[in-house]
Amino acid sequence: GSSGLPGCSGEQPSGAPCLALLRMGFTEPRRSPGALVVSYTTFSPSPAARTDRGRAVCFLWHFPAGLPEWALPTILLCGARTFLASRTRGSGTRGHPADLSAVHPTRRAHRSGRRRRGRAAGQGRPDPERVTRLLRVLILLPPSETKTAPGSGDPVDPGTLAFAELTSAREQVLAELARTSARADALEVLGVGERLRGEVERNTRLGTEPAAPALSVYTGVLYDALDPAGLTAAQQEEAAASLVVVSALWGAVRPTDRIPAYRLSMGAQLPGLGRLAAHWKRHLPAVLDPAAEGGLVVDCRSAAYAAAWRAPRQRTVGVKVVREQAGTRTVVSHMAKHTRGLLARHLVERAAHGERPATPQDLLAAAGERWHAELREPTARSAGELVLVLPGD
Repeated sequence: GSSGLPGCSGEQPSGAPCLALLRMGFTEPRRSPGALVVSYTTFSPSPAARTDRGRAVCFLWHFPAGLPEWALPTILLCGARTFLASRTRGSGTRGHPADLSAVHPTRRAHRSGRRRRGRAAGQGRPDPERVTRLLRVLILLPPSETKTAPGSGDPVDPGTLAFAELTSAREQVLAELARTSARADALEVLGVGERLRGEVERNTRLGTEPAAPALSVYTGVLYDALDPAGLTAAQQEEAAASLVVVSALWGAVRPTDRIPAYRLSMGAQLPGLGRLAAHWKRHLPAVLDPAAEGGLVVDCRSAAYAAAWRAPRQRTVGVKVVREQAGTRTVVSHMAKHTRGLLARHLVERAAHGERPATPQDLLAAAGERWHAELREPTARSAGELVLVLPGD
């Protein structure tokens, strides 16, 4: 039951009481904060001393409530006893764990009574929507226009995708896309050429087409650079928790959501729904506002997809990529997609080692490990911008 660190034999080293040390401050806990952590008792009295000089408190391993697979990153992950000066009881110092609402969104949401969607019974992986709130970072990606159609697998079930509150809005788009794709002028309405007729025809049967994880369906420059197949198990968990793809068809999906290949861009206007960016702008705030609450948002989306949901300006940093040659900077579309994919990969790799950007300055430091990077800080009026500068040819 003890931490195994020196001095944890139960013998009191001095007359001073031993307090539990948390990263966010000091406290003498009355009990385990059960609403915050489960699986093991967080605080445990040391064995009774043979004197009456007080009791020590040992720190034990603990986990976020409902997520036993994830150690709480803001707390020391090893046994610790601290030997601090005595204080007089009744002096006004709080004798309970410090208020974590400012640093732990889950705690704040618990106090406000906000309903949370739990993990399905028997589900073997953490719920990405809840884990993202612990990581305090949300990385937004656009979908790829090019997609790889799964060769086999069960069809999509919109109700099982992340952000289940979007199910009705997704089914509306699915139905209208099928009707539109069956029209004689479908190519014109969807804004694609003759060579994509087969993909448009596939839109009429998406309810029966094989589905696969989103990161294996989306392909193209950005996703080639992200290289989902090359992620380690720990990196896959981080990607599932922090990445969100904003989609014209699905609204927003997580990397592990199973979807079919489809052809639809956010700039399209479906006869029964109107412009898709406007459609999703009515629905996405209900799910993405909570997902982004209290944390940093790294926005790698293109302008068309950014219009579907405006992230909170003061905590959002967009990503711009330029090439500099002879003192002149130019925007390069192809390399911009590639570099955004590399940045997303870099952030996922760092997160797998416990290094997650919580502020724009953290993001600048992380990007500076790979690129020449500049930051325009976000304000109440506008999102920030991270500029990655590529060298000229």
